[in-house]
Amino acid sequence: MHSAIAHGVGLPLSWVLAAATAAIGTLALVAPKQLAELYGAPVGARGFPFVRATGLRDIVFALILGIAAYRRDRIELLVVAAVGILLALGDFIIAWAHARRFSQPLLAHLAGALAFVVLVETLVWP
Repeated sequence: MHSAIAHGVGLPLSWVLAAATAAIGTLALVAPKQLAELYGAPVGARGFPFVRATGLRDIVFALILGIAAYRRDRIELLVVAAVGILLALGDFIIAWAHARRFSQPLLAHLAGALAFVVLVETLVWP
């Protein structure tokens, strides 16, 4: 049984987050050095495969989020949003462990987690 989304900002926000996540993933595939620097974990050429792998992860995640949004299923979107929170916080922890200090690039990870928290909120209380 599906719990369709009748109204509210949850659905449009889901599409925005799917597009933003796909864009970040695409940037990781085509410009891994720049994305790594943007995210506070600069790597040399030997680290590019890891950056590209996380980019592919982001593209797949964006696709899953987009499918859930297309289906307009609140429960699916809640599950995907919860995973988005975990991924963004995991990325923050990895970047924090590398930097060993708080820096502006780390805010991107926290902002991503916050965006998915807001999505959860809009889905729970439309």
